[in-house]
Amino acid sequence: MRKIREECNRIGWGVKRLATESGVSRQTIYNLWETPEKFNPDTINKIAKALDVDPKDLIT
Repeated sequence: MRKIREECNRIGWGVKRLATESGVSRQTIYNLWETPEKFNPDTINKIAKALDVDPKDLIT
């Protein structure tokens, strides 16, 4: 998902940091970027919490 990548870039996080902070595996994050239509709401919520953003902002 483009917005997750943009937010990570904005705060200077790579995939490894996002995975660590969110508790989501790096592979899941890569998969989410490659096939965003297959996202799991729980995963988006974890990532949004780690990034301190509203989950809706990541999927719209």
